[in-house]
Amino acid sequence: MTDAEPTPTITPTPLGRCVATFARVGRTPGSLLRVLGWVLLFVALADEVVPVRTAWAPSRHREQPDNLVMPTYFGDHRGFRTVTPPRAGPDEFRIAWIAGSSVNVRLDDEKDRRQLSAFVADEIRGRTNLEPVVLRYTLEAMRVFDAYICLQHALAQDPDVIVFTFNPMFLYARSMPVKRRYMFGAAAGLLPADPGAWLDFASLSTPGDWLRGAAMPWFDRVYAQGNTSRGLRDTLAPMRSIDPNPGPMAAWLADHRAAGALAGHDNPDMFWQAAIPRVLGEQKQSWHAYALSDLVDTTPGSLNDRWIDRTLSTLAASDVAALVYLAPLAPKATQQGRMESVLAIEAAVRAKAEWARRPGLTIIPENLSRHVGGAEFLDFAHLRLKTNELPDYLAETILTTYEAWWNAPGDER
Repeated sequence: MTDAEPTPTITPTPLGRCVATFARVGRTPGSLLRVLGWVLLFVALADEVVPVRTAWAPSRHREQPDNLVMPTYFGDHRGFRTVTPPRAGPDEFRIAWIAGSSVNVRLDDEKDRRQLSAFVADEIRGRTNLEPVVLRYTLEAMRVFDAYICLQHALAQDPDVIVFTFNPMFLYARSMPVKRRYMFGAAAGLLPADPGAWLDFASLSTPGDWLRGAAMPWFDRVYAQGNTSRGLRDTLAPMRSIDPNPGPMAAWLADHRAAGALAGHDNPDMFWQAAIPRVLGEQKQSWHAYALSDLVDTTPGSLNDRWIDRTLSTLAASDVAALVYLAPLAPKATQQGRMESVLAIEAAVRAKAEWARRPGLTIIPENLSRHVGGAEFLDFAHLRLKTNELPDYLAETILTTYEAWWNAPGDER
C-alpha cells in the first residue's frame, strides 16, 4: 500500500481572500452586514453617476412667480421643495393652498386646465393692496394622509393663510388613506411628537419605506429619479402577486373592511386600482360614482377619520388663518343612491367643525355647490368656469377669515 499523494495547497491571493470573505452569504449578523455593505456601495456608486434632478416640478400647470409649485415630481422621495421661498416684499399675502385635482379648472373658452388659486389671487389683488403669492400643494387624487403631510410642510413656510380643498370622494374613502408612499421619507421628518400619529404612520408604511427615508438624505440623486424608483417599487410590490378577483367580484368586495385589511399590507391604493376596473365593468359605473356610493366610511375612529382629526386639530392649534371647504360636486354626484353618502360626509365634517372652531379658522362642511354656482362640471368634481362666481366667493371668504384672525386677541387664536 502506497501513501496517497498530498493534495496540492492553493494559497489565495489577498484579493481572492477579500472577495471570498465579503461575497459569502450566510445567516450570521456579520453576513447580513456584508450584504448591507454591498448594497450601500452600489447605491453610492449609482448616486455618483446619476445626473442631478431639480427638487420640484413646474408640472403641466405652469409655475409663475406668484404661484409656486411646492411638491416634487410624482415619485420623487424628497417630497417637497427643500428651501422656503423668500418673501417678495412687505405686501406679500402668502397663501398655502392644499388640494387635489378639483382645483385644476378650465375657462369657458380654453382646453387647458389652470389653477383655481390663480383666479382667486387675482380677485384678492383687485380688492386689496395685498400681493397674493400662492404656495401650491396640488396633488392629484390627494388622500387624507397626503394632505396632513402637506399641512405640516406648509406651516413651516410662513403662510398668512392656509386653504384646504378636500375632495369628498377621497376624504372618507375606505382603504385609501394614502396615495403617495414615496413621500414617506419626507413625512418621517414632518410628523410631530404624537405617538398615535407615528403608530398610524407605521401601519401605512413598510420597512422598505423606512430604510428609503433614512437613506434619502445621503443618496438624493438616486431617490430623485421618481419614475425609476416608483416603477421598481410597483414591480416588486407584494400586491402585484395578489389576484384581486378570487371569486365573484360583487360578493368578494361586499366586505370592504376585509379587503382593506388585505390591501393594507402594502399600498391600499394599488389594491383598489387593480380591483376597481373589474367592479366598474360589472356595475357599469364610473370610478367617481363608485367612490361615492360604495367606498364611503365615516365611522368615527377609522384610519381616515383619525388623520382628518389630526389635520383639523393642527389647524385649530396653529396661529395661522385657515379656510377648509369641500370641493364642489356635480348634481349627478348626489343621484342614484349617492346622496346618502354625500350627506354622511358633510355631517361628519360639520361635527368636526364644532370642536375645531376658533377665530380665523373657517370650515365649510357642505360641498361648495350648495353655496355657489357659475360652473359647468366636466365630471363629478372637475369644473369649467362659466362665470367668476366661485373665485369671487373664495376670495371673499379668505379675506373675511384672515380679518377674523387678525382682529382676534392672541389668546383666542
